[in-house]
Amino acid sequence: MKEITDELIKWSHDNKMLINCNKTKEMIIGKAKSNNTPYLEIDAKLIERVSKFKILGLQLSNNLSWNCNIDLICNKMSSKLYFLKLLKRSRLSIEDLHYFYMTVI
Repeated sequence: MKEITDELIKWSHDNKMLINCNKTKEMIIGKAKSNNTPYLEIDAKLIERVSKFKILGLQLSNNLSWNCNIDLICNKMSSKLYFLKLLKRSRLSIEDLHYFYMTVI
């Protein structure tokens, strides 16, 4: 693994790109045991190993399941629909409710 990370560091330096070790995450995809795999190290800093993370609005998990992404979207929608329900109870016009729906949801 050390050779691969060294190649990555060299490539990033050659292409004038910096690797931010504080934002870089490592995720082992599949059924491999993460306990046996050594941690990645870049510039003497350990890279955080995660089982899921969010990138470009998409929640990725190490088993490549859609469940965590669907749960995230459902939770967001639930709170937005709750506000729509409150606005309806306060007797907002249909046009205003539609505007809120189109803008927020």
